[in-house]
Amino acid sequence: MLFLPLFYLILSYEGYINPSVEISQNLFNNSYFWGDFLRQNLFRQLLPVLPLISIMITADLVSSEFSNRTAMVLYTNINRNTFIRAKIEFLVISLVIYVSLLWISLIIATSLLFHAVISFNYLITGYILIFTHLLFYVSFSFLLSSLTQNTFVAFLVPFFYMYFGGFFIDLDMELLSYNYYGDTVFSFFTEILIYNNYAINDFPLLVFSLFMYFGLPIILFIVTYFEFKKIDIRV
Repeated sequence: MLFLPLFYLILSYEGYINPSVEISQNLFNNSYFWGDFLRQNLFRQLLPVLPLISIMITADLVSSEFSNRTAMVLYTNINRNTFIRAKIEFLVISLVIYVSLLWISLIIATSLLFHAVISFNYLITGYILIFTHLLFYVSFSFLLSSLTQNTFVAFLVPFFYMYFGGFFIDLDMELLSYNYYGDTVFSFFTEILIYNNYAINDFPLLVFSLFMYFGLPIILFIVTYFEFKKIDIRV
């Protein structure tokens, strides 16, 4: 399931798996990677595989310790700030490893099957966007898991937010949608990478979107870090 997006991409381009078929670099970068792989994984509503995996991994990370009553023993012997910081570091490192493995697999698969290489500037930009996107859902689920001690809540709330985030845009409440900021940031890099267009139509919106897209996961981790020590572990 972890590499399902990569398999889906390969199946979509199976007609190009032929040594005699030459794929242009622009087609490979713009359509294959940036369009069909990256955009689909960032904004796919029906099957958001990567965010879903992130939520599943995170939802039970802290709440399980309250459900099996180990929290009282654990948090009385270990400083809470140290413990929650270790959890955050574990999540970030795990996410780095996963996205890196996905990217390495993507590079190897495209080189072997399509005899083409994705340009480095596309790869590094895409890596940062995907990593940040997943980090938001990880931090969101981790916040709920830590503060509610409920795995069900920590999974369902981000899950419904992910699936129905588009309704905020339909109701002219796009500032409540993380995907809205992601779409603005993605469009900005699309203009730069594909069209070499550095003109900015709405600078304040772009700056605010960049801040929210890259800053919100950090803010959620900070809130979790400082609020977790206020929790009554006797619950």
